[in-house]
Order: sequence, then structure tokens, then C-alpha cells
Amino acid sequence: MAWLSRLREDIQVVLDCDPAARTRLEVVLCYSGLHAIWTHRLAHWMWNHHARLLSRILSQLSRWLTGIEIHPGAKLGRRLFIETLAAAKAAGIRHVDASIGASNAPALAYYSTVGFKPYRNSGDTIAHRLDL
Repeated sequence: MAWLSRLREDIQVVLDCDPAARTRLEVVLCYSGLHAIWTHRLAHWMWNHHARLLSRILSQLSRWLTGIEIHPGAKLGRRLFIETLAAAKAAGIRHVDASIGASNAPALAYYSTVGFKPYRNSGDTIAHRLDL
């Protein structure tokens, strides 16, 4: 998928999943979960192209700016939605796929695959092996 159509899809996911999202401009400027995902995609590309130190630095910069930590080695699938997280962490997950939503969830941490439309709410933590 071309990067521009992926960006459009990411914006549409936020509009579809968050009833408070009103415009595309608002989503692009104000959604830290979206910023974390976009920054992760660049860091993940760098990780896969053996610029691992730079990818970790970018990941930490993103964490500092958004409050959301996603390890650059984690593979995120399409239609991921992260909303209103206070110190979220997705570290150690190898693969996150298909419409995943996270709302007020502090951690997506440490194991295999998360996918196929689960929606994690208020304080939930994915911290064991899940193949959803």
C-alpha cells in the first residue's frame, strides 16, 4: 500500500472509531495515538534497514512527545487505533494486526500476536500471550 493511502486510511480509522473526532485536520493535528503510530512506522522502517540505534532514538523521542511507547521492532498492522492513553507501552509485541483499539490502556506488552478486532478498554493490559 502506498504511504499516502496508508496515511489517509489511518486518519479514517480515527474518524470511524472516535465519535469525538470531527475533522481530518483535527485528527492530524491533535491525536497523539496517530502521531505515535506514524512515528513508529518510520522507526520500524529504520529498524528493518539496520539503523537500530537511530530507530530506538526516534522511538524514545516519540514516547517523550506522545506518552506512547512502541518498540521499533514491533510490527503494527493496518487500522490500529490508539486513543487517550496516559503512558501506554507496546514493547515486546512482535505483531499487532487488524483493527485494534486501545482506550485508556496502560500497556500492550511482551508477547506474540494481537489481532482481529479486539477492543481493549479502561485499564486493560495485554501482558500475556494472546492470539486473538
